[in-house]
Amino acid sequence: MPALLERASRVALELLFPPQCAIRGEPGALLCDLCEATLPLAEDPRCAFCWDDIKTGSICQHCRDVPPPFASVRSPFAHEDGARTLVHLLKYDGLSSLAEPLARLMLDSVVDTEIDLIVPVPLHPTRQRARGYNQAELLARELSRGAGVDFDARAARRVRKTKPLAQTMDRDERRDIVSGAFAADSGRVAGRHVLLVDDVVTTGATLGACSSGLLDAGAASVHAVTFTRA
Repeated sequence: MPALLERASRVALELLFPPQCAIRGEPGALLCDLCEATLPLAEDPRCAFCWDDIKTGSICQHCRDVPPPFASVRSPFAHEDGARTLVHLLKYDGLSSLAEPLARLMLDSVVDTEIDLIVPVPLHPTRQRARGYNQAELLARELSRGAGVDFDARAARRVRKTKPLAQTMDRDERRDIVSGAFAADSGRVAGRHVLLVDDVVTTGATLGACSSGLLDAGAASVHAVTFTRA
């Protein structure tokens, strides 16, 4: 019955407020076919671990020097143009319904990954209250539905509030800020192959810190997926 009520409510809202493309504003789907087709792909070659773009080989120099705690990161799109606009609308403009089409586009990035639990990168409670939701949790929930894999929003938690990571910060600065900021519930993750979900990855510092918390709690492995790679 709740599912039927949810579906009926959605239909009623769409009749009253027909959806329109989040990028172009044209009536129709929330993400129209034209805009979807022109999203900037995160093209090869990419580091097999952190998914940074590289000129040659399969592993970037940084991951050779400092192997990350996660087994891999995958992002279908570059953090540019329409893809960056979508992330901004989901994250800052309250367009939470974008989580469904964005997660659908992320699914192909995880089909060959060994996972049995999907976990979002958590926000600190004060930041989540201010924003009203955690965009990573919305994406993770939709990915769980699409992949048919268990989802647990309480498996990981942010135990220390950190200042926002600026684009101008280098990798070491970002890593120092988020180091030790995450922990996980061993009863929920021990022995599990976890897929960690976020909206965007820049240097991998946040994903690395959260992965460390999951592995410290006994997770068997951690892979990560985001919508874009900056």
